[in-house]
Amino acid sequence: MEFVDASDSRNLSIMLYGPTGTGKTVAASGAPGPILALNADGAGAWRFARAKHGRTDIREVAVTSRETLHEAFLYAREHEAEIQTVVLDSVAAIFAVVLEELTGEEARPSLPQYGDASTFLERYIRAYRELDMNVILIAHENVVTNDETGGVERFPLVSTSSTVLANKVMYPLDIVAYTMRADGDDGVQYVAQVVPGHGRQGKDRSGVLPDVVVLDLSDWLAQIAKVYARAAKTSKNGKPATAATAASKE
Repeated sequence: MEFVDASDSRNLSIMLYGPTGTGKTVAASGAPGPILALNADGAGAWRFARAKHGRTDIREVAVTSRETLHEAFLYAREHEAEIQTVVLDSVAAIFAVVLEELTGEEARPSLPQYGDASTFLERYIRAYRELDMNVILIAHENVVTNDETGGVERFPLVSTSSTVLANKVMYPLDIVAYTMRADGDDGVQYVAQVVPGHGRQGKDRSGVLPDVVVLDLSDWLAQIAKVYARAAKTSKNGKPATAATAASKE
């Protein structure tokens, strides 16, 4: 039996979701590179993000079919030692491409076709998570009303208005962050909420990030890597430690 050494893993899986114009794609384009960007949101979706960071190591793929998705994954697997981050932008747009292909010339997709598209998306995301690279999922928000409380809840839009697939996609991820634009005296700042609250979904398995944090993925990853490295070093010295206890000493 072979055991996993978690200290050898450098990859995190992150969901960025929120309203349009809250810095999701720009934030993703600031992650460690080279970046493999799977763009299903149109030709201009990454133009500003590229210009913002002035990067030349973004390898953008226009997602138009399942074949394109398959080829992108094969490329990522072949270049696993080189690619540091893969971005799926947006999850719902990728789902729509898959569903449209499954539907073909039919006027409306059937329930089995919705199911097949959902299964494809879940497995596709999981396949990337099993590679040694950061995985960033970008989604718009899906605002729903809770039938029991009457309150408003905000979920990632990953397919249709249903939240079932959204919960399945979020469950195994390391970080789920709701993105926001904050206007203050010092100008505009883009931040993210990484804990659940106010009807928003959120989580941070590392326990390192504050509840609301500036939307800077490179900084997030650096903070988490630093704390985990300290925890691993402490553990190897015979003193059990977790990332949370290590973070408390920062």
